[in-house]
Amino acid sequence: MNVTNYLTNYGIEQKNGDLFYKSLPSGNYVMYWQSNNDIDVYLCRWLPSSHEDLDDSCIIDKILSFDDSNEDKVTKFKQMLKNER
Repeated sequence: MNVTNYLTNYGIEQKNGDLFYKSLPSGNYVMYWQSNNDIDVYLCRWLPSSHEDLDDSCIIDKILSFDDSNEDKVTKFKQMLKNER
């Protein structure tokens, strides 16, 4: 499956600047940013206006080069959605 389709299936489809995001019941956000060949996924405290505004004060957790065929990255992604991290 295409990684962006995988993320969209989990509701990460709203767009803010160059970020696609989903707001969580906790008030945090799961979002992704797509560079040339990679998709990075973030769990953040607030919604930045672009990937350039992502920093340690905002980021709770991240998955660099997300791949939906990598079991460890998928498990971590699902934990982010539950906001367990």
